[in-house]
Amino acid sequence: MIKHSLKSLVSYPENHTVIRILNKHGICEFQFLAYPPQIKGGVNVNVGKIFGKENNIVVNPISAKNVNEIKIFNKHAGFVGGFKPDDKLFPPYVLTAGNFLNNNPGDEIAVASRNQTSSKILIIIYNGKGKKLDTVKINRQKFSRETILLSAKKQHSKDLIILYQQGEKIVTLIDVFTGKAVSKHKLDFLEKESSIYESAFDEKYLTACGPEPSFSSIHDIDSKSRHKKINVGKKENIFWYALGGTRNPYDTAFSNALTNGRYVKKGLFAHIRTDSVGLSCAKDDLVIDKKTGLPKYLLFDRFNKPVDYSEFEVSNFILGSYATKSKGL
Repeated sequence: MIKHSLKSLVSYPENHTVIRILNKHGICEFQFLAYPPQIKGGVNVNVGKIFGKENNIVVNPISAKNVNEIKIFNKHAGFVGGFKPDDKLFPPYVLTAGNFLNNNPGDEIAVASRNQTSSKILIIIYNGKGKKLDTVKINRQKFSRETILLSAKKQHSKDLIILYQQGEKIVTLIDVFTGKAVSKHKLDFLEKESSIYESAFDEKYLTACGPEPSFSSIHDIDSKSRHKKINVGKKENIFWYALGGTRNPYDTAFSNALTNGRYVKKGLFAHIRTDSVGLSCAKDDLVIDKKTGLPKYLLFDRFNKPVDYSEFEVSNFILGSYATKSKGL
């Protein structure tokens, strides 16, 4: 389970609040519905040591305006607590978990209203039992309606809050203990509805991503607001065609005239054998063991019959065993 989850807070009306807990191999071990099925739009998921040493999952609906309960689950999908934020905050909420206050054991939960209309952004810090520990107020340049996002970034022995104002494309790193902004960046290069997170790499500063219709890209952002856009789905977006890739009787003038495009490449067709390490022989060319009178080095099925290889319902070869040190057939 990771420390801080990476997610783009985009609400889809038909999404339920389903949470899946994966092990280190990417296999789902637990799956559960965080809120009743009538609550839709998706769920915001964060992870932190809320009650001590063990990781807990802190969740809230992304877009439900009538749900004011934040829920906490353990790593086995068991419900361990929940609370309702201060009346000064209104749902839907945005939240993040982290070690924001050194004088409180474990991690804390920072909560704010997702939709902002006032001159100041109010962020309230809670412990796992819903006790208010601190508040932070950040001035806004414009008073129009705006959506904000919260995430966390490791900073020495404590965490900073990453506040991202989507409308103004401003990201602010906040030290809750001092109540001050550590840094502030204007990121006009970001796409609409982007999200900002701590980079997974120590040498990086921040990572931004957002919904894209065709591709999967992220922005690497350094401490001076310089950025590099990376197509992380590059290999997924490249397609290979084999027509004209090899010189064979099936090539045509048309296929040979095709050239590489940006996302469509000309490839060489090759049939890679992985089932029998290349050991196979024609049916009329079996090697017979003189002592037993049986074929040598063959792959047999559970009925003790040789396994053959066929294409288009025509069988041409008998497959060999995995006896890689045997002499060639």
